[in-house]
Amino acid sequence: GKTEVAWPRTKALRSDPSPPGAAQTESPNNVAFQDPIDEEPEVPSPGEPTVTATSARGRPQEVHVLFLGPFAVASVVEGQARRWGKKLTDAFGRPVRVHVCDPPFDIEEEVDEKGYWVRPYEPNPEKRRKLLRRQMLTSIVKALTHVVLKQPHVILGLEQGGLIAAALACPLLVEAACRARILVAAETKAIRRAWAKVVLIHIANPLVIPRRSDLSEVTAAVPEMCFLQPRGVMRLVTISDTEYTRKEFARVLAPVIGTVALKESELARSADGELAAFGAGRILTEVASLLERPVPVYIEDDPEGLGCCVVCGKRGALGRCPQCGILTHMTCLSPSLPG
Repeated sequence: GKTEVAWPRTKALRSDPSPPGAAQTESPNNVAFQDPIDEEPEVPSPGEPTVTATSARGRPQEVHVLFLGPFAVASVVEGQARRWGKKLTDAFGRPVRVHVCDPPFDIEEEVDEKGYWVRPYEPNPEKRRKLLRRQMLTSIVKALTHVVLKQPHVILGLEQGGLIAAALACPLLVEAACRARILVAAETKAIRRAWAKVVLIHIANPLVIPRRSDLSEVTAAVPEMCFLQPRGVMRLVTISDTEYTRKEFARVLAPVIGTVALKESELARSADGELAAFGAGRILTEVASLLERPVPVYIEDDPEGLGCCVVCGKRGALGRCPQCGILTHMTCLSPSLPG
């Protein structure tokens, strides 16, 4: 029979896939930076052996990070990806490979490859709301396609990318994006399979646009963020000490996705090489334990492979019943309590 994995991240057994094989260049501190324009990685066949948390030579497994960058030129995005790769290498205590996800939009008059995730520049409030919703849903699907291609363990979003990463932490919003973009059954199946490998969504210095970041505008455009929904993946919101000017936006955004905003400095290890027992240090310790677990594997309950919801019978189901594991839409089987 066919095998399938869950949308929500659980602490059940995991079977880690082979690391994506794409061209990359090595950089210091065990950080391998993935070029944003690369070939599609090879996906291991069902018969190939899986890779455990430690390689045959005893070296720790690489942590694959999907980086959703800020609204900046390509050179700045690459520099930020390298900086965060080094920071996460120190935090996890194991090699980190960073894969850059390009934004779906770019400014046509710019010649230096400046892309953006959202850009709601409309004077009319109603048109601005519709534009922001359309851009966010498109950006969510673009990020999901790279989740399928790169098979990451961690999704890291910085500034505008942090807003999209926060949206990915809301399963109802992700499901709405997939249904709005009319993904075919094979695409939703690939998303379900790849999403089970994600253990952490890290939102760093989130904002909408540099000059204006209003949470009420975001929730008006995508009200699904505020709905009662499961929290299948660990979430972490961090604020830098000096360079970030939208700290209040991060503080009010964090409770919406079920967490609190913490200082970026808490990611660093102490002088004796230990992570803090509280805050971001405690979350990273929990993430390290999740990385050691195999991916939960299910028997496919839909013989046609269309991913039909057991409640409404329609396609595009990304969730599963926590009791029996059968496919269902998040909106058709809502939780009774937050998370």
